Parts: sequence; structure tokens; C-alpha cells
Amino acid sequence: MFDNALVEHFDLDIGLNELVIEQVEKSAGNAHEIVDLQSLASEYVGTPKVHSGGERQIFGDSRPLFTSVVQTLAGGRGLDAYVVIEGGSVWITEPQVAPALRLLAAQGHDLSIRMNIYIIDGKTFEVSAAATSELVQKGVPDSWFVAPRQHSDEIRGAVVTLLDKNLAPALRKLRLI
Repeated sequence: MFDNALVEHFDLDIGLNELVIEQVEKSAGNAHEIVDLQSLASEYVGTPKVHSGGERQIFGDSRPLFTSVVQTLAGGRGLDAYVVIEGGSVWITEPQVAPALRLLAAQGHDLSIRMNIYIIDGKTFEVSAAATSELVQKGVPDSWFVAPRQHSDEIRGAVVTLLDKNLAPALRKLRLI
């Protein structure tokens, strides 16, 4: 359930949702029985909703809470808990450097990823825990930015490395592993 900016800006699909599922299974697979509900991801993402700890943040907003959307889409499966992993964009960006310093510094580019993870109780459909992962960045060669489609395997490998650094600590923080 990631806003995959690589697809939007570079027409490059590295299978990010599948990578996240693989990393979750690798990190938490022995501790829990995991039921992959990724097939519901596009419907979940496409449904207007409000994100909050369980209360409306905007007065008069008629959109359902995201927990209600999870209950509607997946609640009939009777699981103990639902883990929603939402990502910000996965970006390849130029570091922000003051114009005067651009002449002195090598430009370079960064690949970055950030995630929000919510544990929703399977009986009450309330958020029982949440964590925001740290923004993890990795410097990447300029050629990845200039011609990303030619470097899709390297970009995919770098994203896996960032997920390794990012996802497991967030799952530990939530005591899922």
C-alpha cells in the first residue's frame, strides 16, 4: 500500500508491495501465521478515508475512519489482528543543497523510504498500536536518476536494503517480532 513515486515519475514498477510482503514474512513469519490480504490493497487505497487514532480530526468529515475501511474490506476473515503498512513515497531525489554550494558539492541522489504501521485489533477494529519508521535514505548513483529503467534491478536491491533497515525495527517496536 505504497505511493510508489518510482512508478509515477519514472514509469518504473519494482513490485514494491510484493517486496514489503516478502520482508514482513522474512521478519515475522515464524512468530505469527500471516494471511496476505494484499489483494485488498488497491480497494483500500482507493477508498476515501480518515486517518486518526480512532477519532475524527476534521469536524463534519463524512469519510469513514481507516479502521472502518479495514473492517468492511477484511473484517469477515476473523483474524486476531490486521496490520496495515502504509508507505510514503519511495523517491529518488536530489539532496537539497543551497545554490551557492552546488558548485562545490557533488550533486548525487538519494533513494528514501518511510512507513506507517498500524495494528488493528481483530475484534474491536481499533488501533491497538502504531509506529512510524524512520526515514531511511541511501545515496545512489546519478545514473539511476537519469535512466532508472536501465537500473531497475539495482534500484530494487537498494529498496530491499532500505526495507531491511526500516521494517524489522518498526515491527520490533510494535512487538510483532
